[in-house]
Amino acid sequence: MIKINLMPPEEKKESGSKVAIQLPKNFTNVLLAIPIVVTLALVGFLHTEAINKIENLTETQHRLDKENKELQKQIEVVEELKSKQDQLKTRLEMITKLNTNRDFWEKVLVEVSEHLPEEFISIRSFSDASTPEAKRIRLGGSALTDQYISKYISKLRESPYVVDVTLGGTKATQYMGRDARTFNLTVDLKIPEDPTTKTNDPK
Repeated sequence: MIKINLMPPEEKKESGSKVAIQLPKNFTNVLLAIPIVVTLALVGFLHTEAINKIENLTETQHRLDKENKELQKQIEVVEELKSKQDQLKTRLEMITKLNTNRDFWEKVLVEVSEHLPEEFISIRSFSDASTPEAKRIRLGGSALTDQYISKYISKLRESPYVVDVTLGGTKATQYMGRDARTFNLTVDLKIPEDPTTKTNDPK
């Protein structure tokens, strides 16, 4: 069978040709630019986030530094108050101790002076040499002879406030044109018991 194509020549030509889609000339460049733009945007976002975090950390550090300075000032105030409190406590303890021992020292002075023989010239020095373990005084004076010094030591040992007397030494001297002896004594003391506090032994 013979097929006859009755279509016009123009339509025949169009029906026999393929339709080609033509893309813009810069389309490839656009496709290549998209990842770059996305990458730059991501880098910018991350950079901004990093800057914000750094600023927040810096602000937090400044706030902590300020709080630390304020806290340090408060600590210094507390330490100063504690130091003053310790000083006041020490003073109160000293005052209490002095008040407690005032009568004791008054009686010791009486004992030291009352036992002086008439032949003694003078007591020239009196100092407290007490330690935490014992009460002690040091006396310095002068007498006409060593015998008077020995007599004074014996009298002191009879006192209820005296534990022992130690002669540190004597030395020859002159007093108003006369021979004399200087001496130094160390006197160990005690607080005698109050008789009113003793209990009677049962019979």
